[in-house]
Amino acid sequence: MKKIVLVLICVWLIQPGFSQQNKNSYFDQVGVMIAPGFSTVMGGDSWSGTFGFQLGIESRIYRMNENSSVYGGVLFSLQGASYEEIFSDYVSEKYAGKVTLGYISIPILYNYLSDNGFYAEAGIQPGFLISANDKLDGGESYDYKDAINSFDLAIPVGAGFWINEKLSVGARAVFGLTNINSSESYDSDQTDRNFLLLGVVRYNFKKE
Repeated sequence: MKKIVLVLICVWLIQPGFSQQNKNSYFDQVGVMIAPGFSTVMGGDSWSGTFGFQLGIESRIYRMNENSSVYGGVLFSLQGASYEEIFSDYVSEKYAGKVTLGYISIPILYNYLSDNGFYAEAGIQPGFLISANDKLDGGESYDYKDAINSFDLAIPVGAGFWINEKLSVGARAVFGLTNINSSESYDSDQTDRNFLLLGVVRYNFKKE
């Protein structure tokens, strides 16, 4: 999987060459995506939602026809969840805090655009962990990367509307498929998956 992702990044970097060869089909849209919203972890009862977002570049990689295209992107994803746990072996104690996860995410999406400007999209999104922190309420934040798997795979699904040729608004849900807990986590026997629900704004710098 990592080799596939590296190939996709290389294709992204050489997009100007493709654009010159076939301006009607390859990389004819390049723009920025800003997507704030809701993040949580699906799994145990202790997790609850917190703020999350994605920010980065997305482009139409290939235009199959007037309505169907393939999009790709390189995004920074801020994810995670708040938690609250109660331990009661002898004396009940409550622990609460928040886990904050940072990923470099690479969505690859099939996009269908209707004639009236509405679009729907779905695809696959590999993600690579770059930071993980756990902060107890009232305490300091500490590095949590050893407890989180370095690779995350998700399915993004979205819909929206193009206001004009350069600006669109929409929503996207990102469903994690892989367990975020590494073998070093005290919850390693539990399956926890990332989830994002985002409002999406795209602005294209280039459209031909």
